[in-house]
Amino acid sequence: MQRPGTGAENYEDYQRDIERYQQRRRGEEPDTAARSSSLPPGFLGEERGIRSSHLTHLGGFRREYLHRKRRDSCPDLAPVSSDTDSNTLPPEAEPHEQNSSLLLAAEIEDQMSFMAFFVADMVDDSPGRQIRLLTADGLPPNSAQARKKKMSVAKACVSTFKAFIATGILFMPQAMTNAGWGWAVLLMSFSCVISTLGILLLGQCHQHHNVSYPLLGRKAFGVYGYFLIAGQVAFSQFCFCASYYIFISTTIQNLFLGHGMVPPSTFVIMLLVGLALTPLGWIRRIGKMKVVNLAGDVIIITAIFSVAATAALKLCRDGVSQEVVAFAPPSRVLIFAGTSVYAFEGIALVIPIRESMEKPEYFPHMLVGMMLFFVVFLTGFGILGYFAWGNHVKAVALNELPGTMGMLIQLLYIMAIFCGYPLAIFPAFAIIESKLFSDGPPTLTRKWLKNLLRTFITLLMGAFAYQMSTYLSLFISMLGSFCSIPLAIIFPGMLHLRLVKDSPRLDWILISIGCVLVPVTLYVDIVHMNL
Repeated sequence: MQRPGTGAENYEDYQRDIERYQQRRRGEEPDTAARSSSLPPGFLGEERGIRSSHLTHLGGFRREYLHRKRRDSCPDLAPVSSDTDSNTLPPEAEPHEQNSSLLLAAEIEDQMSFMAFFVADMVDDSPGRQIRLLTADGLPPNSAQARKKKMSVAKACVSTFKAFIATGILFMPQAMTNAGWGWAVLLMSFSCVISTLGILLLGQCHQHHNVSYPLLGRKAFGVYGYFLIAGQVAFSQFCFCASYYIFISTTIQNLFLGHGMVPPSTFVIMLLVGLALTPLGWIRRIGKMKVVNLAGDVIIITAIFSVAATAALKLCRDGVSQEVVAFAPPSRVLIFAGTSVYAFEGIALVIPIRESMEKPEYFPHMLVGMMLFFVVFLTGFGILGYFAWGNHVKAVALNELPGTMGMLIQLLYIMAIFCGYPLAIFPAFAIIESKLFSDGPPTLTRKWLKNLLRTFITLLMGAFAYQMSTYLSLFISMLGSFCSIPLAIIFPGMLHLRLVKDSPRLDWILISIGCVLVPVTLYVDIVHMNL
């Protein structure tokens, strides 16, 4: 048997039998041309595009890429389309950019598209895949059926909510002890304004150049712009996933203490967490985890509202804590500045939502409305917890839940974090692997080399989290300062200044604000870490 390829290699018998069976199931006569041809049926005279729904199936990325590559090499196979709607991809888009964009439109409904915005297509490591990838039947992605997959404004709002509201909100009550509720309101409002402006500028860049965030950097600043943004995305996801270690360790130790038992050491817990996360990091077909991720979303929302209800009941019973202040000493206020940007942790993930909207012209209005909702929701949650528990609120507000029900919710939340890890770490793995592994045949050796790399990154993440475990609030602030501020404020201003050029004054204002905030807030965090 010949090695599978992308050209005229023989079409394997078992695949031909599968196709005949599928045709009989559809009540069709088997295609004689397909039986006698040595080429996969996608290479016959007609255009055989890929349905957007097929991209959620096994090999969707690679299949679409190979179809497009074949059409590029054989112009007579290229489709002639009169469809020139706003969703058509620009001719300068590279194949992997087109794959990413097509995936997002279908995957957004299944909560799997947010991270795909940052990375290009990855070749699956399973051997013998290429012929199967080439033989999908389907409609062109810009067909009427594909356009039905686009989201309404209401569904876009729901997707935006799921992108923004996650674990970060549980750090808000304790973070407010650094600033006081008055400074917190002002800083959260300021962060909301500049973050919204950054997203809108990024959306305009995407409107003019329909490519991913790192590729916008390449268009604006060449290869250095690409590596800067892609590297920042990878490091951000690395740090966000490192916070999972600290979150899980803190929660488990709290469960032991709540039952009068001596908790395991932080090192032991994090080692066990690393061993559990390692095989989860090997998962590549994250599209198969839709149900698991949906369950995780339900658990997260349930936990957030449980904490809010517990805080409200305590306020009704005991009143506002005597430790609450409106304006904390200025020396600690800037610690909250980084946290306030980190709280909007879905900032850079809204562009896939714009790309998937049926009417993308409504994106700015939808975004502004949702950002106003988020600033009220996040600030209100933080104030509620701060008023209820005062300066003694735990670093993770989830650990304030009492009784057996509280313990159950905490355990379920830990499970939700484990379920979400493959998706959360995917951009970091994809970006790093794309630079360390050149294109080549998908062999078992190649797959296990990647698994070893993923294992090393996961354990390195645990070692990093262990070093930062005693500085959780400062660690979250540093994440906001070093990761969130550049991605949400500085880079959008730089890209807009170079690619769109219609509001240079606003671009420079955002760039200047971000360039001042990053070193100042990092300096304050490091100083307090050494106290």
